Amino acid sequence: MKPRVRHWVEKLQVRLAAVAAAVVGWCAIWQLMAPADKQAAWVFLPVGGYARLAVFAGLVAALAAGCALATLSGRAEGALLATLTGVAAMSVRSGPMRTLLWQWEGRLGELFAMLAVEMLALVGVLVAAVVVVHLLRMLARPLCGDWFWAEPSAPAPEADPTARRRGAVADDRSARGSTPLARRLLWAGGFLAMELAVAMILLVLTFRSQETGQIAFALAGSFFGAAFVAHLAFPVRSSIPAWLGPVLLGTVVYLLGAMSSFTGPGPVWHEAMMVAAKVPLRAALPVHWLGLGCGGAVAGFWASCRFRETPEEAKSAKQRQQRKAAPSRA
Repeated sequence: MKPRVRHWVEKLQVRLAAVAAAVVGWCAIWQLMAPADKQAAWVFLPVGGYARLAVFAGLVAALAAGCALATLSGRAEGALLATLTGVAAMSVRSGPMRTLLWQWEGRLGELFAMLAVEMLALVGVLVAAVVVVHLLRMLARPLCGDWFWAEPSAPAPEADPTARRRGAVADDRSARGSTPLARRLLWAGGFLAMELAVAMILLVLTFRSQETGQIAFALAGSFFGAAFVAHLAFPVRSSIPAWLGPVLLGTVVYLLGAMSSFTGPGPVWHEAMMVAAKVPLRAALPVHWLGLGCGGAVAGFWASCRFRETPEEAKSAKQRQQRKAAPSRA
């Protein structure tokens, strides 16, 4: 499959899978998972919903399986993006955080501690979805042939002695198992640090309201931009550092709430949502951080991968044309 066609097919598959996952999440899964009071905040552990959390994990895994099978000719991050789009569609139907804070007034530290634990539990849900995606892709690969996603070929080294030596070193590294583990971990750490730094700046600028639409815009937009920028600076191959950023930041936000005492002139529930002046970051529920935050980060990573490949593939295509034209000129 030609690179341009492959890119077009991948984009089409991921978009269709994301739309389908959003419809399934909004209409079907939400009806199964919604709290009895549709106006209440959608959480699990603070309301003793351990069985519901297990059911939710199973439904997300099933959604990931469908998205994986629908995006076999694209990279794995496309399937994960579509899955998280479905989770995001569910999350925006939740009631606001303040309904939960009203119920727990006087025990807000305990509530935020439970939300931090729930955030970590949702990491397990996300990891299970990632495992399902990669397992199904591994099983389906022999059956798909050329239709299955293939990493784009890198352009050949330039025809000068220095470039040839660099190419020889690169080939030798590839033969020995590519980049050393320590360097990959260093790049992943750099990616994560830059993503968190950019995301916090963008969240301060965009997170100005407790309304669901503002939460969705701030989380998804901030982590999309942060992951895109971080991947341009640290082009890691795995999306794990991308979706780990929202998880870590959300957990820290809840832990800071668990260690805080909320006093002030305004309502206690309003003070509890503020992490800084005019930044009600705790208005976001754990499912918001999962669907919107992690979904935005994976989308930024996926978009950056495609953005980086375009000039490389153009260079490879030009080199192939030059090699074909070389015998005719001779």
